[in-house]
Amino acid sequence: MGLISSLEVGGLRGFADSQRSEFAIPDGKPGSGLTVLLGANNSGKSTVIEALRAVTRRQNSSFAASKRNQAFGDRVDLKLTLPSGVGSHLVSVEPSSSETRWEYGGGRGDHTYQAMFVQSRRGFDPMFGRTDIMARHSYLLNESEHRRRPQQLDSMFASRLFKIVGDPEAKTKFDELLAKVVVPCPNWTIDLADSDHYFIKFLLSGGASHTSDGVGEGIISLFSILDALYDSDDQDIIVIDEPELSLHPQLQKRLRTVLSEHATTRQIIYTTHSPYLIDWSDIENGARIARVYKNENGAVQIRQATPETLREVCRLGSDTNNPHALGLAANEVFFLEDGVILTEGQEDVVFFEKKIDKALGMRMEGSFFGWGVGGAEKMDMIMQMLSELGFRRVVAVFDGDKSATAARIREAFPGYHIAVLPADDIRTKPARKATSEKLGLWHDNQIDPQLRPRVEEMYKGVNEYLSG
Repeated sequence: MGLISSLEVGGLRGFADSQRSEFAIPDGKPGSGLTVLLGANNSGKSTVIEALRAVTRRQNSSFAASKRNQAFGDRVDLKLTLPSGVGSHLVSVEPSSSETRWEYGGGRGDHTYQAMFVQSRRGFDPMFGRTDIMARHSYLLNESEHRRRPQQLDSMFASRLFKIVGDPEAKTKFDELLAKVVVPCPNWTIDLADSDHYFIKFLLSGGASHTSDGVGEGIISLFSILDALYDSDDQDIIVIDEPELSLHPQLQKRLRTVLSEHATTRQIIYTTHSPYLIDWSDIENGARIARVYKNENGAVQIRQATPETLREVCRLGSDTNNPHALGLAANEVFFLEDGVILTEGQEDVVFFEKKIDKALGMRMEGSFFGWGVGGAEKMDMIMQMLSELGFRRVVAVFDGDKSATAARIREAFPGYHIAVLPADDIRTKPARKATSEKLGLWHDNQIDPQLRPRVEEMYKGVNEYLSG
């Protein structure tokens, strides 16, 4: 199969004008093939997936009148582009018509992509019938393109489970992935009830077992995601709608690692509302972030930070004095509708929220960016990223002794609000006496060689305890 470079969506549902999303291309580094679609509920993320499903099926789809945006001329125009630059259009045959046609660039033979989709609603009937074993290629060919958001997994998913259980090699590969997310890995198989219906049996220690009826939705949801991964090949495309649903945060973090590993050689696109499914090491390796939102007129917009800007922001993660600058709290900025407040450091956030607000009896009506950006000199790169992602309301608060930097930032970002404290710092800091040197574990850009064996023993002791 082949990879895809970008998708342009126009006229489908909330897309009143054409919007473009570029996709990460895997280059052998973990996470390099990840594209993450972010946005509030009802912002248009699932419509992007609906468009992807239509164009990767390469069939003449029909779009009902309710799906065609009148502001776009009562028509649909979807364009998929390959890394080679070759493009293909799925367009309405004429305005006010449900029917579409394909317009190919470079010939039909150049369009050899096909994606596997994992829907967001992944409920599964605990009792199911026997179905023919379905290989990946057959599954892709039979998956219906007309299902936008089906209510639950269907019989084709059951056929995939039968394939896994019936093939020892497939079962081993699947369980190896499952063990990376669920610890300890559940022992499972398919069994037949007296009613002649099949069920997933989970085998417990001591010979006990229970059916899939007693399993949380998260495990079944995880099964459907891992099913899309375990038999995938290099350069396959996998699209997942909200992989975090019903999963505990610890499992979300482990799943993100699995997705990152597979995105070394595969193209993985997913929507999410979870900060646990964003990792800056992936972004540093080339993962793309796309923010989907609606403008003041209700039209869906897609904005992406450039790779160059993201690389600059990733440099914040190497600041050992401010390691939280790109932590989990900072990831939450991607899920805000707007109204971001940037401060220089963590003390600013703490004192505004815990001290200044209470003393004034008022608060700034916005959301703070994590625990600060890690210094005034780093403010512009965060503001550049937010600007490229389409944030319209951003506030930056500078210490009083950084007024020159604030003036430069105000000129660079005229649409954003720049505030300067009427004092040099958020709090008075008494002068400190000189302190004597305090030797540390990290010394001269390495672990102190004399201490290294003791550190290794410490690590082993911790790991033995946690794995016991």
